[in-house]
Amino acid sequence: MDAFEILVIILSITLAIFLIIAIIAGILVVRVLKRVDTITERAETIVANIDEFSEKMKQFAVPTAVMTTVTKMIKQYKHSQEE
Repeated sequence: MDAFEILVIILSITLAIFLIIAIIAGILVVRVLKRVDTITERAETIVANIDEFSEKMKQFAVPTAVMTTVTKMIKQYKHSQEE
């Protein structure tokens, strides 16, 4: 065995090790991306729910503000009648 054959063996072993490491790293990246995808789906659902909730609150906020104003006016009228 001369130096050339030893060098080929060393390089082929090194290449095999790097290929195995690259395959493992690729599998881990795919797993992480799947988790990120599920997290973003959940986040989108949460944002949609919050948006719906805020729309409902807007619907109730206007009548509540009107009722508060009317109640204050009635109280002021009653106080002016008592004096």
